[in-house]
Amino acid sequence: MNKYDTEEAWASSPVTLRDYVDGNPSFQLRFNIRRVLACMLAAALGCGMIYAAAAYASLDEQDAFALTATGVVVIILAFAVALFGLKYRAFAPTGARLKNVVVYYDIEQLSRVRKAIEAADVSQLPMPKFEGAVRVEAFIGVDDSVVCLQISEYVDFNYHPVIVPAVFTDSKAQPLIDFLKLNS
Repeated sequence: MNKYDTEEAWASSPVTLRDYVDGNPSFQLRFNIRRVLACMLAAALGCGMIYAAAAYASLDEQDAFALTATGVVVIILAFAVALFGLKYRAFAPTGARLKNVVVYYDIEQLSRVRKAIEAADVSQLPMPKFEGAVRVEAFIGVDDSVVCLQISEYVDFNYHPVIVPAVFTDSKAQPLIDFLKLNS
């Protein structure tokens, strides 16, 4: 049992949306099998290039070096992608990948945005800005099955949570998802 298993623990701590999603059992980190296979294939291709450079005596020194250097670069890129891009966040009940979306508002609109998000009423939401002191960050399921969002306020050179992350999976989710997709 982690420290955020109860709703009261979430409400009493200034948890960020990413911490909430990473610690909530309704969401999971999953491996991207296609990317794993692509990284393995790229590493094998790089090894093949290095082997070919060493095995073929008919290659002159410059061509052998170029083939070896290309093979090393391909292997390094495969490992870099493997280190930084093999996991993704997903909604556990449906397995849908989560996409991160952010919209901004002016500080004067904070109470209006907060009321609209808490009521899940998109008609109350003003048009977002390009930048602003209020940030609405959301994770949206690519199959439109879930939206998890949080409002943060810009204070002391950083965004700080204003509300506890809210998760919508019912009929209230679809208008919020459509609004966020349209305005991000």
